[in-house]
Amino acid sequence: MTGVQTCALPIYAERYTFAHALVQHALTSELSPARRARLHRSIADVIEREPGAARRSAELATHLLAAGRPEDRVRAVPYAVRAGEEAVEALAPADAIGWFARALDSLGPDADRATRCELEIRLGDAERRADDTAYLARLLSAAGEARAIGRDDLVVAAALARYRGFQ
Repeated sequence: MTGVQTCALPIYAERYTFAHALVQHALTSELSPARRARLHRSIADVIEREPGAARRSAELATHLLAAGRPEDRVRAVPYAVRAGEEAVEALAPADAIGWFARALDSLGPDADRATRCELEIRLGDAERRADDTAYLARLLSAAGEARAIGRDDLVVAAALARYRGFQ
């Protein structure tokens, strides 16, 4: 048995977690930042190849974001968006805010304005659900951007995100 196997408890088939945060810290603190990034990238690569990887979007996004390279961050965007959607569905808007914000921060410089606008709308909707007052300015800004790029569907989406539910 390796040190990792004795310090980790299996959750379910072929997935492990550390028994305690101190154990995790002891095993990872000796890794250089470059080595840690490579390990995160390798873990993400393995998870992506597994059946059912789509159900592990938060885990994939976390590892790809920790990998640190710009291309890894761009690769993390769809997983972070899916994790945000799952958080909204689970009535966890604060978690959704985090995921949508990370997705926005991870968009590459070549990301089109419509994609950025769509993410701003998702983030604004999550902020509204969490009673974060920043949502209104975000949704108004997204609606203005959508109008500027000629995307009436996104203008409507921003308006609907503002007025959903009873307030």
